Amino acid sequence: MNTFLFISVLFGLSLLYRSIALLGLKTSNSTLDYFLAHRNLGIIPLTFTLVAIQLGSGMLLGTAELSYHTGFYGMLYSLGMAVGFIILSLGFASKLRALNISTTAQVFETRYNSSSLKSIASILSIISLCGLLIGQIIASKQLLLGLDIYNPAILIGIWLLVIAYTMIGGLHSVVLADVAQVSFIIIIFTFIFIKTVFTLPAGIFTLKGFTYIQAQFKGETNFGSLLPAFLMPVLFSLIEQDLAQRFFAAKSRIVATVSAFGAALFILAFTGIPLFFGILAKFKLGRLAEGANPLIAYLQDYSSPIVFIFIVCGILAAITSTADSLLCAVSSNISQDFNHLLKKSITVKYAKIITLITGIITLACSFFIHESIIVVLENSYRICVSCLFVPMMIAYFYDNLSARAGLLSIIAGGIGFIISLFIAPSLQKELLPLALSLLGYIIGSILTKK
Repeated sequence: MNTFLFISVLFGLSLLYRSIALLGLKTSNSTLDYFLAHRNLGIIPLTFTLVAIQLGSGMLLGTAELSYHTGFYGMLYSLGMAVGFIILSLGFASKLRALNISTTAQVFETRYNSSSLKSIASILSIISLCGLLIGQIIASKQLLLGLDIYNPAILIGIWLLVIAYTMIGGLHSVVLADVAQVSFIIIIFTFIFIKTVFTLPAGIFTLKGFTYIQAQFKGETNFGSLLPAFLMPVLFSLIEQDLAQRFFAAKSRIVATVSAFGAALFILAFTGIPLFFGILAKFKLGRLAEGANPLIAYLQDYSSPIVFIFIVCGILAAITSTADSLLCAVSSNISQDFNHLLKKSITVKYAKIITLITGIITLACSFFIHESIIVVLENSYRICVSCLFVPMMIAYFYDNLSARAGLLSIIAGGIGFIISLFIAPSLQKELLPLALSLLGYIIGSILTKK
């Protein structure tokens, strides 16, 4: 790859995204405006930004890698995200908008009447989101390493741009950048997908063809390890702050509902692209070098140098569009959930400083974490789902709940999460923390009544 040309195209596109974001920027007079975009997001921008949150390294690179090893079962991760959006569209998104709060952790204050529980939930949410953000940075680093063009200065430059525009404009800026980035991703990947499809025999795209393809993966599929890849995105989507923040910012409950369903349809349609290239890499390239991603490997071999540069820029756009949402969500948690410690409201100026510091710290931490992307992302999902899913789901439907029950549910879920770290990948590994968390809630409720 021509490194100079790649850097020129990458930063040119990055400046284009940021210019679009800053040109449409609105002045934020309060942190609520800054983090919730004036609660005025319509269907189209909300749908685009919901898609951008999920269209990261997990969906593109993760789906391709999983399909390379398991065939059509590789779509389970993306299918989990789509099912999560469908559940949200069936009433949860509307409920989130109706709560009229700014972070998911505030559910614990409004429903459990406990500011302490709110702080605990916020800390867990921050840890989880920071882990996911670090995972995106690691993904971009591994992408550059795989292309043999890695340079710390390039990586830092990319992420300082992301941090800068997120800090300057808050959620409104992030949403506008997401619209631009997702549009570019759709154009470049749809183009290369259609171009590749026309080079293949028509018989492949039949039931008989699909059956034959899947038969080649026989013996490589372990449902015990695959089901969690589906389950975690479903559960996490119902409680994660970065998605909820979008619904809090929706213009109305109807907008939140329609946008969630629209995002589900897009995820279902788009996941076919990384799935397609992952399977194609298995047949065309055979065994890959250790650490190589099938999506990157195939497109690098079968695309022109110029087209491949735009493809890599599209993948980086997907990674950063997820990352800016995570950064904004973390900053929102810190600013909105802990302002009571300062005995006063945090101004927009301090919210921007918090965003800047958070971004720099997570960028620095990414250089000291050497786990694989999947391990970082999975554990980041699990810690939040294990501790918060049960008490938050109950809080969506009931109020005046027992703070003791909520606390015991979080503690029991945390114990289950620690135990699950020593269990091999399986459905039981995922369900154990949830079962313990529910048991903790029941015990807490009984003790409260007594």
